[in-house]
Amino acid sequence: MALSTLENTSASAKPVGPLLAMHARYEAAWEEYNRIDQAKTELNDKDEAGRILRFRYEDAMRASGRETDALQMAILYQVPTTWQEALVLQFHIHLRSDPHSDKTEEEKAALEVASDTLFDFMCDEIDHDKSEGVFHRSECIVSDRRRSRTGCLAA
Repeated sequence: MALSTLENTSASAKPVGPLLAMHARYEAAWEEYNRIDQAKTELNDKDEAGRILRFRYEDAMRASGRETDALQMAILYQVPTTWQEALVLQFHIHLRSDPHSDKTEEEKAALEVASDTLFDFMCDEIDHDKSEGVFHRSECIVSDRRRSRTGCLAA
């Protein structure tokens, strides 16, 4: 998702929440990583100065990778309050859900929280009177859980 889509365009627009702010920084960090990678690719490291610069670029790329990982983990613990935030959260769930990679317990927990809060948000956004059966009971439970978590206890 492009950084420009997350910017406020009017003074009366709702302030950008933490989820979108972290995502904007995530996007910027990836742009920085790509610029460093491009510079490293174009580097002539035939002399000592070039080799030292290559090591500095590699260190910078590792630091950028750690930053994007930390941002993604933090994003997975955010609770969406708008459909735009829900879409960004789903984007990060998708990125972290590679079935071929081993996940730490912390990553598994973060994905579970993200999935739960995304489902909570979606259930709270639908017309409860139009759902039925097992799904209706489940989405009511989820909606009640979300209201409790956010302090909105009145149904």
